[in-house]
Amino acid sequence: MIMRILCRSQILGFFFAGIVLNQLGIIRNLTDVKVLSEWGILFLLFEMGLELSLARLKALAKFAFGMGLTQVVLSTLAFTAFELPPNGAVGTRILEFLFHSRSDLVNIRSIDEAVVIGAALSLSSSAFVLQLLAEKGELPTRFGSATLGILLLQDIAVVPLLVILPVLESQVSE
Repeated sequence: MIMRILCRSQILGFFFAGIVLNQLGIIRNLTDVKVLSEWGILFLLFEMGLELSLARLKALAKFAFGMGLTQVVLSTLAFTAFELPPNGAVGTRILEFLFHSRSDLVNIRSIDEAVVIGAALSLSSSAFVLQLLAEKGELPTRFGSATLGILLLQDIAVVPLLVILPVLESQVSE
């Protein structure tokens, strides 16, 4: 409600409320929070799916496979390059400096790790972006369509990442 009065997104309000509740130690059972948040995202995406027609999905294909594929590939390459060379990446040094992290927690050990992390960083939160677009009335616009197309491709791009992760993990453990 405060965010609505301030003419800001309710999503940001929920985000900041979560930070405050966490810092105050009010919510202790994080498993329940995780389940609740997953249901919230599912319902939000379900609502957005109800608003899509097959004709609109066809129209979004040009955005998804044109701009979306380009965005994912170029962002993955950029983030991957930022994480190379293994065991001494610029990105690792920046994280260590900014967050005073231990190098063993943030150090990229292989090119495979750099690519997976780069691909993950190239993706956006569909739930967050779609809610913001809906609040601003941008979904039916050309900008909203382009954004939705890109987000759909990003959601599809998660599948290969989820397939690759167990393979990489088994290679590391051997």
